[in-house]
Amino acid sequence: LGLRAFYRWSRRYVVKMEFLVCPKCGYDLHGCDSFGACPECGRPYARDKLPLDWHRGGFAPRTLQFWKFYRRR
Repeated sequence: LGLRAFYRWSRRYVVKMEFLVCPKCGYDLHGCDSFGACPECGRPYARDKLPLDWHRGGFAPRTLQFWKFYRRR
């Protein structure tokens, strides 16, 4: 139950921040350049690719996750 609640909270946080959060450390990238390295952890990022990184990390809607799993079988 605790892990599920954390997942929901983090999903709401990332969507609220418009996906401008580093996927590795959670640093807020609103004031940073459109591409470069995260000031906190050094992970490279591009603003236009951040939503895709978050969706690959499991933050996609449930139906998309189901279809990705279904296609792999």
